Amino acid sequence: MIGFDRPIKPRWIYELLNLVEDGVNSTTYNIPFEEIASELIGKEGKRKARTVIFRSFIYSLQDKKGTVRNNRIIELSKSKSLEYMTPIYLMKLIFDYEIIQNLLNFINSIYNTDQTIATSILTKKIVQVYGDRDISKRSLRAFLKTLSHFNILIPQSKNNEFDLNNSKVISEDQLKDILLLFGHSFLNTKHIDLQHIDKNLFSLYCFPNFLEVARKFNGISWEFIRAKNRNSLLLK
Repeated sequence: MIGFDRPIKPRWIYELLNLVEDGVNSTTYNIPFEEIASELIGKEGKRKARTVIFRSFIYSLQDKKGTVRNNRIIELSKSKSLEYMTPIYLMKLIFDYEIIQNLLNFINSIYNTDQTIATSILTKKIVQVYGDRDISKRSLRAFLKTLSHFNILIPQSKNNEFDLNNSKVISEDQLKDILLLFGHSFLNTKHIDLQHIDKNLFSLYCFPNFLEVARKFNGISWEFIRAKNRNSLLLK
């Protein structure tokens, strides 16, 4: 199991991706990232945070590690605002980590939107599934802290408790970019069956109507195939 090693802030991702250039060795950005994430204490913590970011936003979108290759999410980061990119970054992390997907399942199965999320309850749940392993408990803490950095969870005065902020609204353009990532980097296919998307993956934001977005970008980002009992996208 690949653990989610460190909490991540969207600003770190945005500033790093705005810095990287095609064809440059990734180690070139080690020290610049330490300056970007200056609030982190210790080289090990910065190294692990950098690894999470490079793994999701660079290495997972190219064939080999080492040299940075341009990709769609880098291009988007250089043309869009941090506010626009923030939910796209979080969705990419969700797509990349099975343990995050399972944590979302736990949260959605245990809590209603108006309930306070307690770390202790989620810890018991994850121990039931994965056993009493440090990697799973560390991943839970890192993910909850990441959701706090993304303003999805609001920390309460009582330690290790959060309120869920599920009022974040996604625009049609953002959903378009998320669906392209979903197909290309999660499903690893150009075909998306809109009727059988795992709703847990898309549970942290308020999304626009998927079919309306499918129609809006038909012929631009994909071909929208609609028939009886079938709503599919064939990505460009």
